[in-house]
Amino acid sequence: MNYVLQGWPASNADDERRPYISRLLQLSLHDGCLLWGNRVVIPTSGQETIMQKLHAGHPGVTRVKMLARSYVWWLKMDLELENKVNICHEYLVNRHATDEAPWHPWEWPEKNHGLEYISITLVRYMVKCFCDNGTPFISKEFESFLKKNGIRHIRISPYQSSSNGLADRAVQMFKEGLKKMMEGIIETRIARFVFAYRITPHATTGLPPSVMLMGRRPRSLLD
Repeated sequence: MNYVLQGWPASNADDERRPYISRLLQLSLHDGCLLWGNRVVIPTSGQETIMQKLHAGHPGVTRVKMLARSYVWWLKMDLELENKVNICHEYLVNRHATDEAPWHPWEWPEKNHGLEYISITLVRYMVKCFCDNGTPFISKEFESFLKKNGIRHIRISPYQSSSNGLADRAVQMFKEGLKKMMEGIIETRIARFVFAYRITPHATTGLPPSVMLMGRRPRSLLD
């Protein structure tokens, strides 16, 4: 605090001062508290108390660090928070452990989903509507419905599905996949394609969609 008020020494050879000197333009004082940006710099004597408060809800390592970065800072804060969480008995005993999926058959649906059910579900969750300017989607009634329900209407070029590239590519990949699967009825082929897609790493993310969605990879014949 004295350095912020009176100026920093010419030499920054001191390892203890170097992290602060690299942040000196962002350090300030407010009501007797040292701030780095809008985060309070916690002295050594108060760090344990702050860590206990941050970990009170046992949110886990990542979320504890995210919470801390919103309010406070001190040297090696992330490392000390990780150590604090990793030695917490309650966290170690009760943390979620993903079990491997057991082998069991799925029950058949009791009945097919009708068009009425699908329509109600879609309308309930619609926020955006993409269309190719087809006749059913440019009527006054349809536009009035979208406006009353706060749905954004996004149009693409008529009869030009490639203008909606991601959707067009998904449809193309699905069709090609079904064509390559010659065995089984259509329902079986669809299920096999979808499962294979979900366990295959994505080119962009490097992770399978199942991992991105559920945090785990379903058991497959490759296991």
